[in-house]
Amino acid sequence: MNKENCISQNTHHLRHASQTGGNVMKRAVILIATILVLTLLMVSCQQTQNPVQSAPEGEISLSKVADDPAPPVCGGCTPGYWKNHLDTWEITGYNPGQPVSSVWSYAAKYPDIGNATLHQALYFKGGKGTEGAARIMMRSAVAALLNWHYANKTRGFIYNNPSIYTIINYTNQRFKWDQGTKQDREMYLDFAKRLDIRNNAYPCPLN
Repeated sequence: MNKENCISQNTHHLRHASQTGGNVMKRAVILIATILVLTLLMVSCQQTQNPVQSAPEGEISLSKVADDPAPPVCGGCTPGYWKNHLDTWEITGYNPGQPVSSVWSYAAKYPDIGNATLHQALYFKGGKGTEGAARIMMRSAVAALLNWHYANKTRGFIYNNPSIYTIINYTNQRFKWDQGTKQDREMYLDFAKRLDIRNNAYPCPLN
């Protein structure tokens, strides 16, 4: 083997090792970020549910009992809950039979999505391309929409979520700027994952 071939092969091996290491590092960063998000959500809810109460000086601190109502629990209900409990929808202000496009106007970009009812959207399975990813996002977005409105109208539980503005408008913007690219598909899936974290972070308090 001549010197040039040896150098070429060594360079190839080093490049491959570098790429492999980069992929491992990227996956590790994503995993750590996901764990941090979930941890922050849990800490936030635990602090809300269990506020520190200081006793007057010289007295023993006792837990409050009996007369005070328990603070609301943190929670979120999955698409599976909402598609099987239509009786719970009324308090949210949304109707299972209303079309997706009545909430997200740009969803009409994909008629099968925009013309589907909110209830039908909870059954979306996904698929190939940007439309398949949009279906996954819409399933999560409908559950997030219902969670947010139920939690805020009843104060029965705390839904750690982006604002309702973000749920509706960011979802709409994803449809509006969708050019059918691989990056668009990834953006749909990324937002779906963010909503799923909130829909699944805690047991559904309505069960």
